[in-house]
Amino acid sequence: MTYGMGGSQEIGVIFVEGDGNTGLAQLQGTGGSTAGDWITGTPYPILDNASIANSYDIAFYPTVYGICPDRTVYEIGQGSASNLRQQLISNCGLGTSFTGVIDNAGIEGSSTKICLGQDAIPSATVHNYGTNSIVSFTAELFEVGNPIAIDVNNWTGTLAASGNVTVQFNPVAATTPTTYEVMVSSPNGNPDNYPTYNEGEFYLDFAPNTTDNTAIFKLKIDNYGSEISWNIKDGNGVLLASGGPYADGASGTEYTTNIPLSSDGCYELTINDSYGDGIYSPGGYSLQDQQQFLFSEVGPNFGSIVIEPFSKSGSVLGITNQSSVNLNIYPNPVKDVLTIEGNYTSVDVFDMFGKLVLSSEYTKNINVSTLANGIYMLNITTEKGIQTQKITITK
Repeated sequence: MTYGMGGSQEIGVIFVEGDGNTGLAQLQGTGGSTAGDWITGTPYPILDNASIANSYDIAFYPTVYGICPDRTVYEIGQGSASNLRQQLISNCGLGTSFTGVIDNAGIEGSSTKICLGQDAIPSATVHNYGTNSIVSFTAELFEVGNPIAIDVNNWTGTLAASGNVTVQFNPVAATTPTTYEVMVSSPNGNPDNYPTYNEGEFYLDFAPNTTDNTAIFKLKIDNYGSEISWNIKDGNGVLLASGGPYADGASGTEYTTNIPLSSDGCYELTINDSYGDGIYSPGGYSLQDQQQFLFSEVGPNFGSIVIEPFSKSGSVLGITNQSSVNLNIYPNPVKDVLTIEGNYTSVDVFDMFGKLVLSSEYTKNINVSTLANGIYMLNITTEKGIQTQKITITK
């Protein structure tokens, strides 16, 4: 919500509820120990977030802060609207008036998880922090340490003041988790008045992987089960399992579903919360195979939806099985040295994300002491093809 003399929309107002013991019901005037309805008739956004108050070490309520166009924050105390406006002008070094920032864009990075072998589509959110609508800007994508952009998006459209838009770049291929830098410049073809937020990051990671034919999904609901639903689909969009909504008032109740993974490839778990506040602790969710958790979350505040990709290995690792050669592989679990007895030419070791972490030509004893604890797949090349073997490293 923006304000200003003569409808200039030069000032934004945000209300932060900073008491950790106060929730939505208290703000609505319906909960215990409420001080009345603070929401009805309040024209500006209300953030119920005690961590914001804690970070500013607030000692009393209300405490009023001013945020300058360059993002500097000052405590300006309590006072009338005209008094607060004058303090903003003074503290922010704006001379005699507060006219707002005309052309000002900021960029917010993002992250994604993909299955091995997929391309990722880098994206970022551009915010209009100025008073003018933005009809054009330049968004650039960089590899960390490389000053030359690997992709440029010359965006055009209409981005209203206080609005935001998601921009995408061309797909990129990656074999390891990678961080890219994103940058926005030239709002409306002009220099950015305050380039404080012109840079961000896009982080690309790989989805967890299993080699099992069945995964176990567990959902523990909070007190608002009627808000929660979920589904798991394969890479072709075929529904494999789903659940919810559930009954309210059963916080901590756990539901377990076995998920058949009949083919190699990418899968997606989607969880929806109709109210938009995720799942309160002790609620949460997990997906596991017989050896490990692919992911596990307690009290996740994901808003309205969370999507968790994961993959099943096999062809994902490029492994083919023709006919077997007699190999003796021990010890398993292994700590430092893995012994492979039998005729083979080479061995590749993959982690559970499908990443190649170790390769060796034929040798009876392979040093695996540099690898972290976990589950690994051996891709062993023999005269009859490639054989696979799962091993566990435990230090």
